[in-house]
Amino acid sequence: MNHTNTIIPKKRINSIDALRGFALFGILMFHCMEHFDLMTIPVIDSPIWQTIDNGVYSVISFLFAGKAYAIFSLLFGLSFFMQMDSQAEKGIDFRWRFLWRLTILLLLGYLNGLVYMGEFFVVYAILGIILIPLFKVPSKWLIIIAGLLFLQIPDIISFISLLSGKTPNEPSAAVSYMDQLYVTCADIFTNGSLKEVVEFNSWKGQ
Repeated sequence: MNHTNTIIPKKRINSIDALRGFALFGILMFHCMEHFDLMTIPVIDSPIWQTIDNGVYSVISFLFAGKAYAIFSLLFGLSFFMQMDSQAEKGIDFRWRFLWRLTILLLLGYLNGLVYMGEFFVVYAILGIILIPLFKVPSKWLIIIAGLLFLQIPDIISFISLLSGKTPNEPSAAVSYMDQLYVTCADIFTNGSLKEVVEFNSWKGQ
């Protein structure tokens, strides 16, 4: 009698899928409220509807704005670990395969970014490369690195410098440049053609 080995796939973790669904729904809701790339709150003639509109915007911002992005980013890192760890148990080095997946993510994100400037997969693809060498780093060092990142040390230095009067309380050149980009893109997205939108997003929008 011949015996065949049955491969039993690992069960999906429902809580992770639920969190990912909440995060994606929250990001979609917030993008809808900010009118995707325009990020403007419309002025309504009726004071009542203006109040309702502002209230809905505030509620959506409170419920989803920061939380949804944070959860989705956390799950991106968790998915990376689960893939790498699962393959490591089988003796497979998954680093190059993961890098290839990031490359595909970068390409798809860039293409989507041609019509939607708020595309974030490009950022995930680029920052995801940092995860690969960190996979072998001991957990205690990862906790230290995470703690340092949470402290946002460059902002603390900038704040102390402002308090001491060593730095003028003015926007940096980078902030001024980004502000001007938003002014330019708002005009193009509102009044420009699809060709002009794609041309802007091909580089500056990214």
